[in-house]
Amino acid sequence: MPLSINKLGKLLAPKNMVIKTVYSIGDLCVYIDITHVSNGESLFLYIPSKYEIPADHPNVHKLHYLEVNEDGSIPSDYAEQPDDGEIEDKYGEINVNNNDIKHQKDIEGYLTNNYDCPVSLGDSTVEDITEIKEIFRQLKRLKFCVKNINYKLCIVYKYYFCCIKRDGSYECYSVENLNMSNKRRIIVTTDLESMYEQINTIDKDVGSIRRGIYRVLDRNQNKHVSNLQKLMDYKANFNILSVGVIEQKKKYKEYLTKLEKMLTKISLAEKNIIAEINSINQKYKGNLSIKTLHNDIEKTNLIHKKEEELSNTTQIKQEIISYINILKLNLESLSLKIDQICFDNIVMLDTIIKNFESLRKI
Repeated sequence: MPLSINKLGKLLAPKNMVIKTVYSIGDLCVYIDITHVSNGESLFLYIPSKYEIPADHPNVHKLHYLEVNEDGSIPSDYAEQPDDGEIEDKYGEINVNNNDIKHQKDIEGYLTNNYDCPVSLGDSTVEDITEIKEIFRQLKRLKFCVKNINYKLCIVYKYYFCCIKRDGSYECYSVENLNMSNKRRIIVTTDLESMYEQINTIDKDVGSIRRGIYRVLDRNQNKHVSNLQKLMDYKANFNILSVGVIEQKKKYKEYLTKLEKMLTKISLAEKNIIAEINSINQKYKGNLSIKTLHNDIEKTNLIHKKEEELSNTTQIKQEIISYINILKLNLESLSLKIDQICFDNIVMLDTIIKNFESLRKI
């Protein structure tokens, strides 16, 4: 028998669940918003494409698939992504199989103990694109909470649905004529086949998963705040480090000043020796009338001594220049590095402060 919204509604009614809203593409259901009338819990039911259920319901909204990569990144997304292994250490998977869920009255314990035709985004505002990027980064962390169960998560923001699919990949939709809050909302999702398997426990499962996610986020908030506090406490150490860098740069500059003075003196001595050599040559060149073997030997000895003196002086000069270049390299490298670190940290801290300030607007 063909599936229909009416038949699905009759199946849900004995479980105190009603169909609130249908989200469709091409007049076929893609997501169905189901509400439990006893506790108000909401569930997004995903309808796989092989089940063609006409969107025959008084409250229907059209979906538009947005271009998002399967790994949850947005094309041209240049934001640095954390390593999945590093994330998984903090967002450990929930190791619950389907049989456990069927016979488990409350899966909250699992969650608590195991924290474990496309539309271009160019049509969206820069603020929306930034928000969607952040949401997908958040979903990448939260996906480990529901890794091994047949429930996934969707974050709703304004008229965007950002969802984890059954296979662990991601998808994003924009919704026509949907006037939602610009505050993020978490909705538990499951697919049609899984719903039939878990129909007797689905109302309790959804509530337990939601409460487990709350506890996960609360616990991580405490950890994150603690880590941020440690970073903020580092400011005292940074002052000490900065003073140390200033002192090191001061020493480099003092050494450079001394070496440059030595270089000036040794250069002057070098010039004097060259002048003396020239003077000796001129002296013996002008006395051609008294040129004798004795004079040639005397001249040669004098020139030889001055050339040795000049060679030693030139060697010392080259060593001084070498030390100056090493000191300049160290000074410039240290100066550029501390400039980069300070600038980058100011930018990052400014972003952190702005992020905290945004909490006031929530």
